[in-house]
Amino acid sequence: MTPHEILGITPDTIADHEIKAAYRRAASKAHPDKGGSPEAFRAVIEAYETLMKRPCQDCKGTGQITTRQGFFVTREPCPKCWRIT
Repeated sequence: MTPHEILGITPDTIADHEIKAAYRRAASKAHPDKGGSPEAFRAVIEAYETLMKRPCQDCKGTGQITTRQGFFVTREPCPKCWRIT
């Protein structure tokens, strides 16, 4: 199943608040304390984390930004996402 199917939303849903609302609905149904299974609850959590993980706009998901100083070009880790690739 895709993350969208697990949360019960369409693939064109991109708004954070809509994804979060779908996560809360699915998590309340799949929570082990409310009659769900731990595996289903873990799948809901992983689907939410997958959909909320978006590439940074500064580094375009590469993890590094390019800075220019005259003729010199340097690549540094992105200060927003800190992913070093």
